[in-house]
Amino acid sequence: MTTNRPISGTGEPTSESLAGETGEPRLTAGQGRATGAIPGDPEALAEDIERTRERLGDTVEALTAKLDVTARARDRAGQVKDRIVDVTGDVTGKIAGKTGNLKQQLTTGNLKQQLTTTTARVRRAAGQRPVPFAAAAGLVLLVGAWLTRAIKRR
Repeated sequence: MTTNRPISGTGEPTSESLAGETGEPRLTAGQGRATGAIPGDPEALAEDIERTRERLGDTVEALTAKLDVTARARDRAGQVKDRIVDVTGDVTGKIAGKTGNLKQQLTTGNLKQQLTTTTARVRRAAGQRPVPFAAAAGLVLLVGAWLTRAIKRR
């Protein structure tokens, strides 16, 4: 595909041949920038170059951070670890609170009274119908013996 571009007497393309697809001429270094003209003052030019370098450096750092998968994975793992530590602390606190309540109930005798009452009810029921309770007790002994034997084989 060939294009008919105007060429100057030196063989270089003219500014008309550098026009983009929109028909607007492209800007060259001598013609200025899209945000404004290149400063004529050398100090202003140096400051402009320095600002551009800083922006370019920030852009490169941002791209490098996005491409550094291991660092991102490490950061995410740290976040997950912190979350686990927080949740573990909450659960530990709740468990400590519950065990404190149980200790208090044991020392006050409320839970001890409930256990004694439940044990008495089971004893009475076993006295009234001994066969089902004897079968259950025998089953518990068989399972216990089987577990003990299985553990010793390991």
